[in-house]
Amino acid sequence: MPRSVVYLFSEQPIVCEGLQSILAPHPFLAFAGCLGCADGLPDMLESLKPDIVVVDWSPNVSWQRLTSLCGALPSRKVVLLARNIAPELAFQAREAGVSAVLDTHCGPASLTDALQRVALGECVFDSSVEDNLRISRTIRLTPREGQLIMLLSQGLKNKEIATCLGISEGTVKVYLSKLFQKVGAKDRFELALFGLKNLTSAEVGFDQETPRKPPKSHPDEETNALRSLVVRPAAATGSNHLATLSGR
Repeated sequence: MPRSVVYLFSEQPIVCEGLQSILAPHPFLAFAGCLGCADGLPDMLESLKPDIVVVDWSPNVSWQRLTSLCGALPSRKVVLLARNIAPELAFQAREAGVSAVLDTHCGPASLTDALQRVALGECVFDSSVEDNLRISRTIRLTPREGQLIMLLSQGLKNKEIATCLGISEGTVKVYLSKLFQKVGAKDRFELALFGLKNLTSAEVGFDQETPRKPPKSHPDEETNALRSLVVRPAAATGSNHLATLSGR
């Protein structure tokens, strides 16, 4: 079996050195380098032609960017390296086209075993995550619904959401009413909580002074918003509580 070439995308030098050290003695996995800048990542990786791309999960890696990376490198395997993997994250990663989601708490042997299995064409997801996904509901969203949930998760009021999406405040209320029924949320707070669990901090944009404005588009067109939600039963979600979100 030829050695599979592995590249890492990470903004943390210690992660790069750690993976390089782990893979150095491996007979079938070859560490080829680390890229720390997300700009132009698909183009850079296409010229480097790795077999596996390991992405270190960070606020600068959005689902849009991850989906674009998987789509731009169809012949490459993309592996997501994250901490404390929630079912929502694993599901969204799988939807984006990722071949494996590995916890940063795993040992070197588990890491190399998973990468080798990915190199052979397998998809690797933690069994506990799969168990949680089996008892969860997956709800497909239209692009407009995904945009609205993303903005709602930022704490925007209906008027602000309407301005961002270029629709009327009344239309926002209609969308919310339908989403409550579709998702099974009691109110806007619970709907926003579901959104927060399925979004990354980069997409939600909490560190920005003003909310990110998504592009105006036809509801049936592709957008940068969520395409689906994973909704877990209350017993499986623990005691998470949503902080203050704006009302109407």
